[in-house]
Order: sequence, then C-alpha cells, then structure tokens
Amino acid sequence: MTVHAERREHEGARLIEGWHDGYETSFGIRHHRSLYLDAGGGDLRGEDRLTGDLPVPYAIRFHLHPDVAAVPVEGGREAILRLPRGPGWRFRSGHPIVVEDSVHFGDGTRRRAQQIVVHGLHDGETVVKWRLAIER
Repeated sequence: MTVHAERREHEGARLIEGWHDGYETSFGIRHHRSLYLDAGGGDLRGEDRLTGDLPVPYAIRFHLHPDVAAVPVEGGREAILRLPRGPGWRFRSGHPIVVEDSVHFGDGTRRRAQQIVVHGLHDGETVVKWRLAIER
C-alpha cells in the first residue's frame, strides 16, 4: 500500500492533503482527502475524493467520542453535535448523512458511541465535501 501526505500552514491555518491506494486491489478505488483547519480552530473543512473505474458502494465514516451526541437536522445533510459542556458543533455535507451506532475503545473499555456516515455509490469519480464548525 502506498500512502502520501502533505501539510502546509499559512497565517495559523492548516491544510493537510493525502491519499492512499489501500482499496485499489480489492475495489479498484483510490482515496484522497483534504483537510483545512482555520486559524481559530473552529472551522474544519474536508473533501474526500474517490477515483477508479468500477461502480462500488462507499461509506465515509466519522466516529464520535461517546460523550458526543449527534442529532440529524436540515433534511438529512446536517447534524448538530452536542458536547457535555461548551458550544455545540454542526456537521454539514453536500451528500445525505445518517447517524449510526458505533463503539469506542479509547481507554481500553468498550463504550457505546455514534458515527456520522455518508453513503453513496461511486462511479468514476466521487467528491464528498463536508464541514464541521462551532455553532455560534
């Protein structure tokens, strides 16, 4: 498997771009991801790009900490993330999302958690843009 990543910074903002070919042998797909974090740390924007010629279903998963609750809103393309304290966050995508059960093993014990999932059918090139930002 080949993995490539680059990181750039400008005036406190960060851009990380990477790709891997770990799905190429099994599914004929290469995964590219770009992440942009603003200088204040309250706005994370991402783009997942799948390339390959075979039509295959995909799921892009965003696993959440057990203390974070996700509530879908706005016709299934957004979710509000509620934390135990502090401001909430809003996850947005140009594609429909669902909130599904997940499991967390962060401290060595199993805990129930949630995940935000973007499902779709890849055919040629798929671009999924998303944003996670503090609710103001």
